[in-house]
Amino acid sequence: MKLYMHPMSGCSNRVMSFLDHHPEIEIERVHVALEKGEHKGPEYRAKNPMGRVPLLELDDGSYLFESAAILKYLMARYARQDLLAEGTLEERARLDQWATWGLVHLGFVLSRLNAETGLKKMMGQEPDPAKVEACTADVIAHLEIINELLNASEGDYLCAEHPTLADYMIAPNIKASSRLAGLEVPFEAVQTWVSKF
Repeated sequence: MKLYMHPMSGCSNRVMSFLDHHPEIEIERVHVALEKGEHKGPEYRAKNPMGRVPLLELDDGSYLFESAAILKYLMARYARQDLLAEGTLEERARLDQWATWGLVHLGFVLSRLNAETGLKKMMGQEPDPAKVEACTADVIAHLEIINELLNASEGDYLCAEHPTLADYMIAPNIKASSRLAGLEVPFEAVQTWVSKF
């Protein structure tokens, strides 16, 4: 198998973090030069019509795109405990709840911050300070929710005593935004949790 990725992509980081936690899974990593538009070329778009990373090439030559789908596939194949496969219906529903929240709600505000800061700088543009402030405030409000959850949990992770789909959907994205957008996480519990990814 091959993982087509870029190290600054929060979505790629979700999958790479999972693979880093499971070194026994051998998958070749192929760097896609986003800065050169490689993902928009016909060769790459033949593999992924969305023209985005990550992309997983399976052993049979077919492809999976979207980080959540890739993670669920890899977990079902190699690490069923990360999907809480043996958990109760309620435990699995909570896992899906937090994974979806991280993808949709937190992912949206992080994307806005990344676009206004790091991506603008990469394109030679200046970020709008008022927009950066507003985007950062939105992100911090969402991080406060995670902080409360972590402080109330009995373990070090969102839904179990080990990393699960929910953790891989959220923490690596925060870490990527810290690098790309210069996000500073003001909550100690969130900092400690993110540092594990």
